[in-house]
Amino acid sequence: VEVIAGNANANTITVNQGDLLAGGTVSGGDNTDTLVLAAADTTLDLSSTTLSSVEVILGNSNANTITVNQGDLASAGTVDGGAQTDTLALVASETTLDLSSTALSSVEVILGNSNANTITVNQADLLSGGSVDGAEDTDTLALAAGDAALDLSSTTLTSVEVISGNAVANTITVNQADLLSGGTVDGGGATDTLALVSGETALDLSS
Repeated sequence: VEVIAGNANANTITVNQGDLLAGGTVSGGDNTDTLVLAAADTTLDLSSTTLSSVEVILGNSNANTITVNQGDLASAGTVDGGAQTDTLALVASETTLDLSSTALSSVEVILGNSNANTITVNQADLLSGGSVDGAEDTDTLALAAGDAALDLSSTTLTSVEVISGNAVANTITVNQADLLSGGTVDGGGATDTLALVSGETALDLSS
């Protein structure tokens, strides 16, 4: 079955990974439609599946890894990891994961790939205690356009070489560990502030 199609109602379509053929499509139809990972599975890999009119991608009570193309993320859509520690991963072939119009819920880890990735977030995408892992190459964590604050005080960064603001006056709050040796913080336009998290005493920018 190459195409799984909903109808004009608000549909919930529950799948195992094996239900998704390479090159296949899931079309929600009209209304607000949800693609759900079956309760026993832990992995939902959409790298070879086209989503159309699917507004919500939902994990389950396991620790899920949900792998997406940018095109899988509907504007104003949602990715909800469900319970446990869940990962939203960018497919291996792409370089950009723009979450500026996607609401994340219960997604504790945002993961890039072996390319030079740009991961664009709103503050709300970053769960307390969560992490952003750029993986290999030179990766950028960018603040979504229009937002003024990027507070990384409760977010762990791994392999993120560039932290980037936007065109408004940004305040970027960091731990020392957020600043990789040889890395860059770019405020963007306007007058921008790099702030040290509460509780720390040293901000060493020498490297």
